[in-house]
Amino acid sequence: MLTRLPLALLAAAALAVAVAAPASAAPGLEVAVQDDGYLLSENVGLRGPALDVAAALGAVYVRANVAWASAAPNPTSRRAPAAPVYDFARYDRLIDEAAARGLRVQLTLTGPAPAWASGAHKVGVDRPDAKRFGAFAAQAAAHFRGRVTRYSVWNEPNWHGWLRPEKMCRRGRCTKTAAGRYRALYVAAHAAIKRADVAAQVWIGETSPNLRKGRSGAPLSTAPLKFLREMTCRDGIVTGCRGTLKADGYAHHPYEFGHAPKWRDPNPDNVSMGTLSRMRSALSSLSRARALRYSRRGTMPVYLTEFAYFTSGPRALDPARRASYTRQAFALALAAPGVKQLLYYQLLDPPAGVSWRSGLMDPAGQPHPVFGAVQDFVAQNAPRLAQRR
Repeated sequence: MLTRLPLALLAAAALAVAVAAPASAAPGLEVAVQDDGYLLSENVGLRGPALDVAAALGAVYVRANVAWASAAPNPTSRRAPAAPVYDFARYDRLIDEAAARGLRVQLTLTGPAPAWASGAHKVGVDRPDAKRFGAFAAQAAAHFRGRVTRYSVWNEPNWHGWLRPEKMCRRGRCTKTAAGRYRALYVAAHAAIKRADVAAQVWIGETSPNLRKGRSGAPLSTAPLKFLREMTCRDGIVTGCRGTLKADGYAHHPYEFGHAPKWRDPNPDNVSMGTLSRMRSALSSLSRARALRYSRRGTMPVYLTEFAYFTSGPRALDPARRASYTRQAFALALAAPGVKQLLYYQLLDPPAGVSWRSGLMDPAGQPHPVFGAVQDFVAQNAPRLAQRR
């Protein structure tokens, strides 16, 4: 449970580092942020100051995950409602409060699934029903039409904690992958969103950056480029793909917690900040093969929708190094062809006891050095960055 955030401390910190944004919007790299723990909180004393921090940083977009089960009626029931009506009140509030500060909201429609749409018949990420997910996406797009123009489908589908892997075998080759399941979820959601709001963008991916294995050696994730090939039936594992997947962008999380941003991962199927060109090459190759194509002309744009270094824990960096590495990462994203956004994950560190801590500020609202590093980058590169409306 979140602790009460000292409003005066956080407001003072935000004012002390505030940047005046240019009056007119300009094309360029988008700086974005996400912190669902604060921004979707029921406590206005948490939400408002956190949005002030996002504005002070120079962000133009806020991302939020719309958890299917959290918005669903009777999520723990095994019997599906005849006509489920979803509750999007928290997201309506975020959109309105963000707009008051000139910030726009992009949404990721994701699991866990309600029990009545899960293959395990309980709330979770095991074999979510694609048809019912499509109906959820349709209702979301109709509800937010005119206020949200960007949706991505599922969060980190190549990571076992977000979409339960299934063993697929072909000609003696077996792998644990959720690629086939994700393709079905994406196809259903893309069609549903476009029917409800033809002008809305739909992004594919939201992939985690690398192959990771557990202590037993079993894979916990599929490397993102391998996942891409499987999802598009180019790797001999998933079969039966019909038609060309279309998307308005590819979303990816280029984390690399233990190295500087320029580090090049030796696994050619992993994609972190130092190997963004691999993603662009893969997308171009799939486009030529008519397996995955940008909905417009040219190469599909890439949106880096999560990135950070830890403030505490076994993978944490010292404050000065974290600030330096983060600034380097933003510079790499700005220089990378086709990259349209870099999103910093977590505005404020959560309370003690929460394992994921990568905030720009501590829980009391005091800025870490990384906050100043990002804000200085935004101020110094303003002509090349997208600005708030």
